[in-house]
Amino acid sequence: MPEAEVFNVVRANSSSTSSKGASPLANLSDFVNSPNKKVVTKSTQRLKELGQAVKNLKATRDVMLMLYQFKMEELAIKRSLVENDIETASVHAKKCYKIVTRCSLLHTSLPLYSKLENLMEDLRLYLASYSKSAVGTGRSRDITSLITTYPSLGPSDQGISFISELLVDCVNFEISSQNAFLNNEPLKEIPFIFSYALRFLDLYFPDLNKYFEQGALHLLVQSVNSRVSSIVKPRLVTFANKHGTGALSEDEIENTVLIGRACKAFCEELQARTGANLRGDDARSSVRIDSSMHDNIRVLCLVYISNEIRLLRQQYSEIVRHSLSQGLIDAACVHDIFYVLQRSTQRSHATSWSKALQTIVREVNEVLKDLHGRISQVSSNLSQNSESVSLSELGACIIRGDKGIENFISRSGVSCRVKAAIVSELIVDFSRGMNHSLESFVEEQRAKNPNWCSLQVELEELRRTAVAFERLSIELTNTLAHDSVGLVKQILNQLSLTQYILSEKQFDLLAGSKVWAQPLIWLYEQLAKAFGHESSMQNCTTWLPKFLELLAARLCITLEMTLFGNLTFNQLGILLFERELRVLVAGLSNLTQTSVRTTFSRLLSACRILSVDSITDVVDFWDAASCRLLEFNLDESLQVLKRRVDFTEMIVIETLDSLAQGERK
Repeated sequence: MPEAEVFNVVRANSSSTSSKGASPLANLSDFVNSPNKKVVTKSTQRLKELGQAVKNLKATRDVMLMLYQFKMEELAIKRSLVENDIETASVHAKKCYKIVTRCSLLHTSLPLYSKLENLMEDLRLYLASYSKSAVGTGRSRDITSLITTYPSLGPSDQGISFISELLVDCVNFEISSQNAFLNNEPLKEIPFIFSYALRFLDLYFPDLNKYFEQGALHLLVQSVNSRVSSIVKPRLVTFANKHGTGALSEDEIENTVLIGRACKAFCEELQARTGANLRGDDARSSVRIDSSMHDNIRVLCLVYISNEIRLLRQQYSEIVRHSLSQGLIDAACVHDIFYVLQRSTQRSHATSWSKALQTIVREVNEVLKDLHGRISQVSSNLSQNSESVSLSELGACIIRGDKGIENFISRSGVSCRVKAAIVSELIVDFSRGMNHSLESFVEEQRAKNPNWCSLQVELEELRRTAVAFERLSIELTNTLAHDSVGLVKQILNQLSLTQYILSEKQFDLLAGSKVWAQPLIWLYEQLAKAFGHESSMQNCTTWLPKFLELLAARLCITLEMTLFGNLTFNQLGILLFERELRVLVAGLSNLTQTSVRTTFSRLLSACRILSVDSITDVVDFWDAASCRLLEFNLDESLQVLKRRVDFTEMIVIETLDSLAQGERK
């Protein structure tokens, strides 16, 4: 049946049924199910094929037009680049991208589309070649707009690969151009590479951020990281092989530290750029130094540690040897030693390698132990020396004016002990300061990274070392205080022979005199001036007050022994003794610039007890809760009250017993 006839039948049938109110679609359905169905289906299929052929012709025409447009834009790009008009070339490159994008959305199934893909690949290669040719010509920044179109011309990973390769080319060119300065030295080249890579990324990153997808941008940062690692790796290997056992100078060690810092800074800067420009899961992705570098960085760390320890030991030995050649380890020597120790610890800080810091702190502890042993040995040798003139005789000559206090200071034992005590005090201050700074640094690092080494063992060892020097300083200072008290031995011997049993006339006669207090104050003033001068020369302000306090305590003990063991009093005698004692306390307080009343409180309490009018008046000083008479227990109170010649021992015992039993007589 002819096609025209089919359509007439359908149309007539439709009109007929329409007039009867039936659905045209229902009649059409009946017709399709009629014996003429095969003829209709065949005709419909031919109509579809005809329509598809028309569409293909139109699509082919569109693709041919796009090919023509793409070719024209490509010619415009090349013409612009020949004239170095990069901005215009970038505009035409973006038009190429739009053409390819439109074609890929509509006609990827056509054979002609593969021809367009080939043209696109040729354009990519041409743009890549031109961009690389700009390396080292000063036009790198100018081609940024051209480079940013590159990932638009194809998958983003191709653009990432190209920019990473461009980085390698730029780095190699810069290294060759700076060869006179870098001189193929890894310690100079590696930080330079990291620095240039960051500047390269800063140069292109703002524009790349406009055109790259966020995930692709993160991949770009990772790619730059990997490429830089591949450049650095052979240089690290060269350095590690060359200096694995060799000795580095201090400057080279500092450059090694610079490499470590550069590695860390490079990673942190990449992370900062990623975090500042990415969002969501991409922003949470971490950027790390490429794994291929880890082994070499570990070798670099070992090279640094071995050379840092060697340098530390060498400088320490030189300082100590020079100081001992001058006679004794002095404050200048200590300052130099701690300068070396602090420089080493600061460099180990800067590496950001916890293993390096831990090892260097251990070495610092070993150096301080050696220093403690040297000072202790010198002090031990001093105690074996003997002087021909006794301290008591020398003290008497000084008080009479026959000799000066410098005769005491110049004695070999005294002079060396003063210096050793001051040096030990300085070491205590330096050690505690170093310990505090290390604790703060470790705490800061562990706040950033909980896995960072705590240095608990090393810091505890450093604290024990400080305590050991503090004990040594106290020991030496106590010895000096003992020798200083020896100067006044004759005065104290005369005091022990004095009997403070005075009549009113004798009391009035002696009331204004200072028989023993004034010579003691004068002599200790001379000691304070001499030791103070030595302390200031050694640049130590903390030792002299400690010495004067120990001196006051030792003198107090000596006076207590004298009072309880040799002296006897009546009421007027104890009043005179107490008056001189208070003069001494006031004079020593002026010297120490702190009150020594607490040090002499037992002696002053004994004077108060002994100055009572009658034995029964001691009840005013009795504390029933503690069963003490001021600061003395019952046995001590008995020894004190027995010093009063007008108090019989029996009366004293009865009075104390009644107080102890809560009775009052």
